[in-house]
Amino acid sequence: METTKISVKERFAYGCGDLGCNIIYSAMSSFLLFYYTDYVKVSALTIGTIMLISRLFDGVTDLIMGVIVDRTKSRFGKCRPWILRMAIPFAIAAVLLFSVPSGLGNSAKMVYIFITYNLVSSVVYTAINVPYSTLNALITQDQYERSVLSIFRMTLATTGTLIITNLTLPLVEFFGDNASAWTKTFAVFGVINCYFPYHIYRNKRASKTICTEQAGKDSVCKRNSSVVL
Repeated sequence: METTKISVKERFAYGCGDLGCNIIYSAMSSFLLFYYTDYVKVSALTIGTIMLISRLFDGVTDLIMGVIVDRTKSRFGKCRPWILRMAIPFAIAAVLLFSVPSGLGNSAKMVYIFITYNLVSSVVYTAINVPYSTLNALITQDQYERSVLSIFRMTLATTGTLIITNLTLPLVEFFGDNASAWTKTFAVFGVINCYFPYHIYRNKRASKTICTEQAGKDSVCKRNSSVVL
């Protein structure tokens, strides 16, 4: 097996995946309950119950997505097709999450919240994050390089979290500090988020790593002119 050094550009491109995901996911984690209770007027107990049920569902979808990725066969590999496919749905689903119609009754609001919350956290986010997490093992077999990739990933994820958590409320205030302001804010976040999966794709020829699986043998990685991840 050939051991090759991964450039800073490649490491940064990989880390941008978590930067993009955290633009939306960190804002959700920090402000979703606040939005539901203060703007949508749904009790915290109801929201907590929905989130608890959703965590159980999320565990199942993680396993399902892992199987789907493993069985994916395309000229773009197992992982990159899902990262690209889910970029726009992730943005749209996040906007829907913060677009609870004000005219709905309490029961209808709970149904809407349950569907959109699971759509984002248990379906779309899982469909983009599971294949992204798998990229580390496909990019390189070198343990040191994998560790460095993880450092870049965590650093950029933290950077995204810090930026978004400090930017969300000012943006909501800028757009009018009402329920529709949250929709507009997450529309902005969604547009920004869509760039990063395509940034990973655009830099595919920088890494030039191909991992192919041979029947009955371990994965073989070699350098080439294109990448299959």
